[in-house]
Amino acid sequence: MPEALRILLLGDDPASADVIERELRRSSVEALIHHVDSHDAFVPALRDVAPDVILSDHRPPRFDALAAIQACRDLQPAAPVIVLAGMPDQGTRAAWLAAGASDIIPRDDWPRLGPAVRAALEQHQTAALVQSERRYRTLVEQNADPIVLSDRAGTILYASETIQRLLGYTAEEWVGRPGLDFVHPDDRALARRVLTGGLSWPGEATRAELRCRHKNGTWRSIELVTVNLLDDPTVSAVVSDCREIARYRLPEAARPEATTVPPDVLSPRQRQVLRLLAEGQSTRKIAEQLSLSVKTVETHRAQIMKRLNIRHLAGLVRYAVYLGLTQAP
Repeated sequence: MPEALRILLLGDDPASADVIERELRRSSVEALIHHVDSHDAFVPALRDVAPDVILSDHRPPRFDALAAIQACRDLQPAAPVIVLAGMPDQGTRAAWLAAGASDIIPRDDWPRLGPAVRAALEQHQTAALVQSERRYRTLVEQNADPIVLSDRAGTILYASETIQRLLGYTAEEWVGRPGLDFVHPDDRALARRVLTGGLSWPGEATRAELRCRHKNGTWRSIELVTVNLLDDPTVSAVVSDCREIARYRLPEAARPEATTVPPDVLSPRQRQVLRLLAEGQSTRKIAEQLSLSVKTVETHRAQIMKRLNIRHLAGLVRYAVYLGLTQAP
């Protein structure tokens, strides 16, 4: 536990806070204790302190642990609640646990407090992780468009079951294989450039239109919307949303084409930036080569895309080829 825990203590005994702090330190638990001595102060503190753990003293009629637990479940449902009590009967204990208490510590057994805090936090963190994974898997599996996760080298780590409706392969047939295996040979150089660009811009969506092989041997035109989430510890992958273009593309007459834009709409500097972007250079590398700041390069990139009415890197590559700034992939 590298950071100090925020602990909210509800009780009217000032000595309890000192004992609690001493016992937590003895268990190597660093904590900042915020002490309130009334229910009226407890509810605002739940919002203001945002505690990691809540300790509720039970000294009826002034302090009712059940009421405190219910307030916690309403305002801070993720924080575990530990009740500090004397010797409650089995019915009272069962009511507290059923209401959401993580543990009950007798006041004459303070050495249990440190381990109980650790156990409660681990239990809640595990439950939150399981719930998050379940929610994520449900969203992915029910998404109409297939979702593919890959590593930095482009090897597929995961594919949602809906990939079979789009390309005929089961998800298991995709996992462990390089994504380029399914891309048309003429589109692989473009796919590599898009992947390189995506790795250079974490968290930013890049789009590419590629032909991908169906299991029956035909080729399907697919739009990939890819986001680099390798640095996100909850994902640690490059995430691609796959759409069949035939289902989503606007009629050709309604689609803005960059090749209808006059070449002189870009300044010489913007043409330099466009060429380097199309070659797969990162923003930082472009800044170094052109002696610009990274922010200036990002501004140029945004202005280029706005002037050309292009929304993704693949479109910039095609336009750079049209201008003769780089060779076709």
